[in-house]
Amino acid sequence: MTKFISGVLIGACAALLTAGAQAASQTTKAEYDAAKAHAEETYKVEREKCNSLAEHAKDLCVADAKAHRMRAEASAQAAYKNTPSAWYDQKLANADADYLVAKEKCNAMNGNEKDVCVTQAKADRTKAIADAKANRKASAAQGDANKEAADARKDAAEDKREANYKVELQRCDDLAGEAKDACVARAKRIFGKS
Repeated sequence: MTKFISGVLIGACAALLTAGAQAASQTTKAEYDAAKAHAEETYKVEREKCNSLAEHAKDLCVADAKAHRMRAEASAQAAYKNTPSAWYDQKLANADADYLVAKEKCNAMNGNEKDVCVTQAKADRTKAIADAKANRKASAAQGDANKEAADARKDAAEDKREANYKVELQRCDDLAGEAKDACVARAKRIFGKS
């Protein structure tokens, strides 16, 4: 009987700690509004600093400022809503922010180097989204955890593999003739394409 009561007390304490941790991570409406206002103010300050730069450096600076604002706003909203969907949306916003900056960095390049850079940026975004989806499916599938989590991880791995394959093919575009054929054949062999 004493073991049963101890088990119940331990379970109740664990539940209270879990509820307390969730409540502590959720922000109030006032904190959310303040975080959004801070993100906007920070963006304006960073954006103002960009005006002293020229051409590509300015464009990259602006993209970086926008990305910081996107991440901050998504983080504030996720903390305020504190739902699995909101945290998933934050991961998507972070992937989009990273893509925005990476794509702008590619604009300084030319030719196939630029194409490879853009393809790599898209692949990185695809990978981040695949990871976010896998985590969301795994979290949602707590009841059927093994099957659905395994399926989510498999889907994410396939998405990542396809993205990496596209990057390798883009790298082959800079070559010609037999060298290009060998490069494409190597990429197909590595990524299991026929």
